[in-house]
Amino acid sequence: MTLHPHAEKFLERLQAIGAPAYHTLGPTMARAAMASGYALMAAQLTPVNVSKVDNQTVVTAKRDTPIRIYWPELPGLARPQPPFADAPERLFPLVVFIHGGGFVLGDLDQYDDMCRRLCQASSSIIVSIGYGLAPESKFPDPVEECYTVVNWAVRHALELGADKTRIAISGDSAGGNLAAAVTLLARDRGGPKLTYQVLMYPTVDLYGQTESKVKNGTGYFLEAEDMFWFRSCYLPDERDARDPLASPLLAPDHTNLPPALVITAEFDPLHDEGEAYAGTLREAGVPVEHRNYAGMIHGFMSMTWMFEDGREAIELAGARLREAFDGAAAAGD
Repeated sequence: MTLHPHAEKFLERLQAIGAPAYHTLGPTMARAAMASGYALMAAQLTPVNVSKVDNQTVVTAKRDTPIRIYWPELPGLARPQPPFADAPERLFPLVVFIHGGGFVLGDLDQYDDMCRRLCQASSSIIVSIGYGLAPESKFPDPVEECYTVVNWAVRHALELGADKTRIAISGDSAGGNLAAAVTLLARDRGGPKLTYQVLMYPTVDLYGQTESKVKNGTGYFLEAEDMFWFRSCYLPDERDARDPLASPLLAPDHTNLPPALVITAEFDPLHDEGEAYAGTLREAGVPVEHRNYAGMIHGFMSMTWMFEDGREAIELAGARLREAFDGAAAAGD
């Protein structure tokens, strides 16, 4: 396949602007550059309506973690109001979302559009995590932080109007890495039983090299030099790249993990490891769907104002989450 015309136009625009690579800026300036770029592009968006948005914090081991909670707006169904104990049919499912940005960049605002769309598409409450960024917050702190927020969501589900037996996790890019790592922790620690996982072009192998990292590592938005910098900011030691919580693909056991949707993009350096992770889950007996988007580049789902495929992929994720939640509800009857 060839690049989608919209992706080609986007890359040509980036080249014309001549913006410096993230790894040349340092964390503070890179974050500012990414935030301003997203704000400029997102100005073209009409916000997706949801029932309510609320900013809160969760006390985790090393910091107060900001979260943003979205409640869906559904025809004929208002946001649940307490008390819930005697009316479980009024409870929504809940999805914990972890944003991308190479562990170094990204924030709640930059993923507001994606979370709103996923909230509506999945008919679920979304809890978006503003985890600590590297190099200030290094591995494994963000993994533990996100795991703590998942546990918080389960404990406070009823207060949020959510059904604690229908909780899923999702993340894109580095957030997909953290989401996959959290599923390993939840299984191995006897933590929350997660209903489903949606991994959007995840980075799941910080150690190995792949053909797509070489072939797509220059000129397709996510640059190889930036990826190397992200990893060096995130990992305290190169040897940590072999840790399954840093590279979930390298975990010795992938059995008994939540069913998954793994989304990849054809011209993404992370394509091959996402595809490999889907295959590894399948071989371990985990129900998994792998959907590759031809002609697309890394991050396309967070740029819905530009990529129709990004909007379609979020709708797909929402549909699969609804199916999983409906199945969980039926199993509980």
